[in-house]
Amino acid sequence: MLDHYLHTALAAGTLIKLLPFRIAPATAIAGVTLGRFADRQAAANWFETEHHALTGAITLAADLGFDLHSCQLAVTLTGVLDQSARWADLAAYSGIALAAARRADDREAQAHAERGLAGAFARLGRYDDAYVHLQRSLDQFTGLNNVDGQAHAHLNLACLLHDMDDDQGALSHAHRACELFELLDGQHAGLAGALNTAGWLEASLGNTSRGLAYCQRALALAQAIDNRPLAALIWDSLGYVRRVLGEHEEAIGCYQHAAAMLAELGAAFHRAQVLIGLGDTHETSGDWQAARELWQEALEVFEQVHHPETERLRAKIYSGSR
Repeated sequence: MLDHYLHTALAAGTLIKLLPFRIAPATAIAGVTLGRFADRQAAANWFETEHHALTGAITLAADLGFDLHSCQLAVTLTGVLDQSARWADLAAYSGIALAAARRADDREAQAHAERGLAGAFARLGRYDDAYVHLQRSLDQFTGLNNVDGQAHAHLNLACLLHDMDDDQGALSHAHRACELFELLDGQHAGLAGALNTAGWLEASLGNTSRGLAYCQRALALAQAIDNRPLAALIWDSLGYVRRVLGEHEEAIGCYQHAAAMLAELGAAFHRAQVLIGLGDTHETSGDWQAARELWQEALEVFEQVHHPETERLRAKIYSGSR
């Protein structure tokens, strides 16, 4: 049963491009029947239908002493839990995975679990805790000479430091992630993600031409491998860069494209983030009513997932300055 869920989840996650990292499992035992999916939507539906069984399998595996299955399942579900904004679940199951990896004395599994736990804490606004776990993950991947793991940890640190209002430090980690991904053959998604983050940060620091070039290269890579979730996030970054450049009409087009793609993917929280940027662009263009409507739509999602920035967004909407 555990092999069925683990290997089927890997297949489904690969199809919908939601495997930000993975631990390669052993071959499934003889007689295991694996799920087959006609398309991305079928894979996404399977994750939703089997959510409770999948998360239950993580706990069951740990309880029965199948520690690597527990850790591998939790790591495999990281992207799905993040996109669906189930961050409390992500924190809980990443914690189970970390304990299981330690019992199994598997350093690589520990590094992945530390990274998953850090991501959950970052989403929940526990930035200091997230930083501790991410640094541990980076140290472990470095000790293992795992370049792919190091690159992803640097990319995560870039995103985290931005949330902690340290864009200069974030940019340093983003550039390091780019350098490491360039060393790896076939890591087009990782490189595209790193270039996208670097581009956004360059623009935020005033280096708009460089930021635009990075994001455009990132988009070309994402489209070449047909990674729609990543492409949608890059369109969001392009909207931000165009807005910084003062190209408001182009920015609105980029944001709308990102929002439409994320709606199609069922990524409600990420779409809400895009709507905030789109609203900011309308505000800058002088259309306060359109801005407020977009922020209100985003607020409804933020309230549902109990996002730590909910109150700040509410204050933005009901500011007395308009």
